[in-house]
Amino acid sequence: MSEFLWFVVGAASYQLISVLLRIGHSQLLIKAIQLDALSFLGAVVEDVAFIRALKYKTMEESELSAIEINNTKLGDEMVYRQWKESCVKKIHGSVSPAVRAAIPFKNWEEAMDILDKFYKNQLPK
Repeated sequence: MSEFLWFVVGAASYQLISVLLRIGHSQLLIKAIQLDALSFLGAVVEDVAFIRALKYKTMEESELSAIEINNTKLGDEMVYRQWKESCVKKIHGSVSPAVRAAIPFKNWEEAMDILDKFYKNQLPK
């Protein structure tokens, strides 16, 4: 009888440890995917900044009025801000509610802070 009890305790322990390991592995996977997505968005932001600077330089060289250039910059900034908000909303909307709770950022600034901390931790000390 005691052998059967040890068998049941062992099977229950195995199931518990297995579930805990799966949860831990899932959390690590979610974090890695999240950092990859933020890294991708960071690279896109750098490219957009370069393209915008090139666009404004070309506009100045084509001798457009300062008012037209300023209006274009204001419009671009508004669209850029909306795009950043949209990215965060899409990240939150594309995952299940259980995973959504594991996403530690609610806006663009928080997301970029996480990315900055990640890059700072990657630097050799």
